[in-house]
Amino acid sequence: MKKFLAISIAVLVLILGGFMFYVNNMLNKIKPKERVNIQKPNQNINTKTINVILFGIDARDLNAPSRSDTIIIVSINPQNKKVKLISLMRDMYIKIPGKGENRINAAYAFGGPELALKTINENFDLNITDYATVNFYGFEKIIDQVGGVEINVKEDEIKYINSYMKETAKLFGGEYREVKTAGLQTLNGRQALGYSRIRYVGHGDYERTERQRRVLTEVFNKVKNQSIPKKIGLINNMLPYIETNLSRSQIINLVTMFSNLDEYQIEQLRIPIDNSYKSQKIYGMAVLVPDIEKNKNAIHEFLK
Repeated sequence: MKKFLAISIAVLVLILGGFMFYVNNMLNKIKPKERVNIQKPNQNINTKTINVILFGIDARDLNAPSRSDTIIIVSINPQNKKVKLISLMRDMYIKIPGKGENRINAAYAFGGPELALKTINENFDLNITDYATVNFYGFEKIIDQVGGVEINVKEDEIKYINSYMKETAKLFGGEYREVKTAGLQTLNGRQALGYSRIRYVGHGDYERTERQRRVLTEVFNKVKNQSIPKKIGLINNMLPYIETNLSRSQIINLVTMFSNLDEYQIEQLRIPIDNSYKSQKIYGMAVLVPDIEKNKNAIHEFLK
């Protein structure tokens, strides 16, 4: 019995050691950034919830300052098994610390993720210090890693998907497969990127944020339905395309949570909410001027 126990402990140690070696190897693939330290305590948000802001930047030149045309707050609550997604519309005209008033997506171009986080926190009374950024190139690679996403493409969206793919091919090279027909189909990375960028069909940028959340939800569903080894393998393959300031312990925690993603439900919100903003033209820009108080309350109510 003692011999059996000793062997069992030895095997367990080897397994745990192998897992930690594998996780550390994964973490070495991340593009690291210094942790952003924004001290603005908020007692209304559960401190056990993981809050991360996802930025999708419109970088044509990967070394040049870029706007964050996709801004999504992701809130993961391991207690009630919920993932909450909040899209912040890129054309919101708000105060950017030290830069005056401008569209919210300009904050990333002015001062990178640090200023973008500060802008969101100060306007909406939040205390989010973690972020992850993906550019066009990384976005399509991540989608390809999960085997594409299933999307119901509308007839009037097809030409825009193909047009954006053509532009991406000129920027980064590679082939692209045109979308030929409408209906439910699996989009590869380049097609999904084109789909996520559409803003001239339907309800403009409002519908574009819906498309972006739809793609993110599909990625989540693809990952959560995989086996644990497959999930960890997918995360391993995604990490080289992500820039983040998440700590190693946070990422290990997220990897652990990925093992039971099938238990989580997704809820969504768009900011500004309906009847809480005015469409205006300021300095020649078409912008949305939000009622900050209404939208701040909507975010806090959603995340409570």
